[in-house]
Amino acid sequence: MAQTSIPPTIYTFYDVPPPSPLLREEPELRCDVCDQLIPGPPAGEGLYLWTRGDERRYEPAPLCEECATAIGIASLRRMAEEEEEGS
Repeated sequence: MAQTSIPPTIYTFYDVPPPSPLLREEPELRCDVCDQLIPGPPAGEGLYLWTRGDERRYEPAPLCEECATAIGIASLRRMAEEEEEGS
């Protein structure tokens, strides 16, 4: 009697249903300035810094494209004004 061989089973990612969207849902990002929902990665990031005794704390603040641009331009303008005053 001939013995039949069973082919090896190979499992791929597609053999398993994708995980539920509720299980992999990332927290929604909102702009720290205007509270607008940010789709995808933030366009910029601010940083809050404060101290408590000897401890320093840093807290990143996501920014939408409009607020990141406005804050960047305001910073460049302020640096230019300080440079003119120093000359």
